[in-house]
Amino acid sequence: MKQEAETELIKTLNGQIKDLPSVAKMMVHQYQMAAIIECVAATLFTIALAYILYRVWIYGEKNRDSFGDLKANVIMTEVVLGLGISITAILFFCELADAVSPIYGILDGLAGH
Repeated sequence: MKQEAETELIKTLNGQIKDLPSVAKMMVHQYQMAAIIECVAATLFTIALAYILYRVWIYGEKNRDSFGDLKANVIMTEVVLGLGISITAILFFCELADAVSPIYGILDGLAGH
């Protein structure tokens, strides 16, 4: 029953969005706009983390210990910020996929993925 409903929904949405009521068009548009906003937020957060990482790296270069090595707290901060940048970049690409193809994102959400 669920498979038939999904198949029917795909048939309806596949190239025939002009036949849908205006409420459905508005829902797809709102879903797409939400994905775009999340994509922009992830991008800004990634840029902010990258800037902080750059500043920590500059600070670490200026404040090496007497042996010329970086201090452990600077290294750990760089590692954590690097992981944060990686996670937000992945979030950006996931949201970009939903923004570019909102119908696929809606169907994927209905399927529970």
